[in-house]
Amino acid sequence: MTGRALAAVGTWVARHPWRMLGVWLVLLAGAVALEPVFSARQTAITYTVDGSESARVEELLRTRFPGRGAEDDLVVLSTPSASIAEPAQRDIVERVLSRLEREPDVVRVLSPYSGPGMVAADSRAAVAAVALRGSRAGIQRRAPELQRLLDDETRGTPVRAYLVGYGPLAQAVVDAETAGASRAEAIGVPIALLVLLLALGTVVAALLPIATGGFGLLLAFGILGLASLATPLNGILSAVVPMIGLGVGIDYAMFLVTRFRENLAAGGTGTRPGRPAVVDAVAAAMRTSGTTVLFSGAVVMMCLLTLLVIPAQTFRHLALGMTLAVGTAVLTALTLLPAVLTLLGGGVERPALPWRDRVVARAERPGTALARWVDTVTRHPVPVAALAVAALLVATLPVLHLRLGIDLGANGLGDSAAGQGHRILAERFSANAVLPLDVVHTARDSGTVTERIRRIPGVAEVLSGPGDRSADGRSVHLSVILAVPPDSAAALEVVRELRALPVSDGDLQVGGPTAEFLDLSEQTRDRTWLVIALVLGLSFVFLTVVFRSLLLPLKAVAMNLLATGAAYGLLVWGFQDGRLARPLDFASSGSVQVYLPLTAFALLFGLSMDYEVFLIRRIREVWRATGDTTHAVTAGLRHTALPITAAAAIMAAVFGAFVTSDVLEMKQIGFGLAAAVLIDATLIRIVLVPAVMCLAGRWNWWLPARLDRLLPHLDAD
Repeated sequence: MTGRALAAVGTWVARHPWRMLGVWLVLLAGAVALEPVFSARQTAITYTVDGSESARVEELLRTRFPGRGAEDDLVVLSTPSASIAEPAQRDIVERVLSRLEREPDVVRVLSPYSGPGMVAADSRAAVAAVALRGSRAGIQRRAPELQRLLDDETRGTPVRAYLVGYGPLAQAVVDAETAGASRAEAIGVPIALLVLLLALGTVVAALLPIATGGFGLLLAFGILGLASLATPLNGILSAVVPMIGLGVGIDYAMFLVTRFRENLAAGGTGTRPGRPAVVDAVAAAMRTSGTTVLFSGAVVMMCLLTLLVIPAQTFRHLALGMTLAVGTAVLTALTLLPAVLTLLGGGVERPALPWRDRVVARAERPGTALARWVDTVTRHPVPVAALAVAALLVATLPVLHLRLGIDLGANGLGDSAAGQGHRILAERFSANAVLPLDVVHTARDSGTVTERIRRIPGVAEVLSGPGDRSADGRSVHLSVILAVPPDSAAALEVVRELRALPVSDGDLQVGGPTAEFLDLSEQTRDRTWLVIALVLGLSFVFLTVVFRSLLLPLKAVAMNLLATGAAYGLLVWGFQDGRLARPLDFASSGSVQVYLPLTAFALLFGLSMDYEVFLIRRIREVWRATGDTTHAVTAGLRHTALPITAAAAIMAAVFGAFVTSDVLEMKQIGFGLAAAVLIDATLIRIVLVPAVMCLAGRWNWWLPARLDRLLPHLDAD
């Protein structure tokens, strides 16, 4: 059914290629117009959990404390030599702060000369407190404008001023991630092109997947821009969407181009095939590889959407953004690419590179290394499988001491204004003051509550100022400055102790970024097994329908768990334990980003199905023609090993290039995904899968007759 439908789509596109190109021209023009909207309105990653205590505190501060502002930031002031307390420097500082206070988003500014502790011991740095109004996203977008104002006011003077706080730091992280994504693309795409040139042997065939992946990515960003008109989207999508979109987009296109070339070659029409031969080749490629692309994309998107069960904006935006990237990659491969292939026809084989003839049908020659490896696996499946499983289990061992945490990315901000200000703050004062805890209580004796909070280990100071009593006089806000880094495990423990603090004549709630980290960590932990169960269950059902087998989906689930576990183990070993800190240039936080394991699990499980579907469908084609499982495994692996290896190398290059990012979370994401793809394409697809299938024999294709009648036949030709 699916194969026939896609063949019909391919036939129509091949007969009307210019119409399809016209449709895509309109889509891409719209995407070009809308993409800047996403870039302008993107916000930093937020850790808020719907309905959590930290979310309630944020709402209380917005509605009941209109006089205090939504966010407390700092202006870090410094001079290279002269004392900032000297009259000349003081006049400059007062003038700059007076100008800042006139901005409509600024509620108030507290001068560094108004109280103790706001001028550094060496008198060459000072801090001014700034209260800002507006939403968190609005403050973040406004931060660069306020920094430019400070730059303009201090230009030509010995004083430098840096706006530092959650909003400014978050915007700087978004900028760093965007710059890192551009740098990664500049590294990953040329490597992908080199792999394609080596694997396909012609320039046009190699360029097609790159172009297809790029057009799909542009469409994805256009849709994100359209969505941004309604609501700002998470800035991490500017890095994750290119990573996923290019990786799967290039792979999907390569599978179709490879099958199209095979079909043309099988037709015996030479390098100048007629139009009917080209139309037939496109239709056949869509019926076979097109079906594989559709099924692969569907299972990836299905796995990613399971993240929506976690009631947090971070997971919603990641799930929808990555699903969109995969969806546009599938759409581009199944609509735009067939039109281009039709117009190119035999031109896809030009210009031929010197090694082209060696890569065409190389797997069919018995003397090649690939053919010898296939024979080894099929003749000795037990020892081969045992060695592969042992290697995967050893790689998985570090997962036993996995620790989840948050790294805000401040160490990767380089010479940005927020980064420089944060470093001065850490050296001369305390960087912890940037992200205080927000405590809101209704106790009548606020002084007693304040003193009890001060006695909690890990608390440096408790502050209360103008606007910290609610409009109705019933609630009090306290800013709790931590003595430990706000993204540390010790800070999370302070939040737990604060929330456990008994208040006999009222209630007490704790919010702020650190409280959000704790709420997200606990929500992630509580929903982990639900996400895992959904991913495993949906994958098993989907593959049962596609493969018409019970054993193959069960094998796929088990092997994907092995591959994912091994990738997690390498991630823990390299980043949490810091073994890769020097070669990859980062300071280990002693943990893995809290949202990464679950997000990576859903994504990796889906991506691993790409190669599973590609390999098993090719094996099944041969088995249906011959009825010989061993021959089917051998022939299927010989046909798919090179494309799978090339596809994995491409995806690993695109993902792995993100380790060059300055932001730790992007390094972790890129490394984890690249490691998982390489493990899956080598130890799993080219070793374990054929070995286990040879051992299972005819049981690979067993499906109870009653179940076969009940299940839909998606893959029927």
